[in-house]
Amino acid sequence: MMDGLRDLARKHERDLVVQGPGPFLDVGFASDLDATECRPESGIRQRNVRHTMYDRFCVGMLERGVRLQKGGAYGGSWFPSTAHTEQDIEQTLAAADGTLASL
Repeated sequence: MMDGLRDLARKHERDLVVQGPGPFLDVGFASDLDATECRPESGIRQRNVRHTMYDRFCVGMLERGVRLQKGGAYGGSWFPSTAHTEQDIEQTLAAADGTLASL
């Protein structure tokens, strides 16, 4: 899912940050420079993270059948697990593709 989201961000020319270990993803909108310097404990460059864009992304994803949770340093924390099937991942990436295209 992480690679798919990054590929879609490049396709749609969006500064989507996707970080974290497999079972926990931090997803949001910020440039790579912002992402490497944005640490919740320090607050550095936190103002450059585009939470409003993530809010719009969440609405678009919900309209396409995928409910996201807000939180984390960049906008949202995602928790994929072994309970998610390949079909779930494909559905999520298809929703992200449509949503990123509409932003």
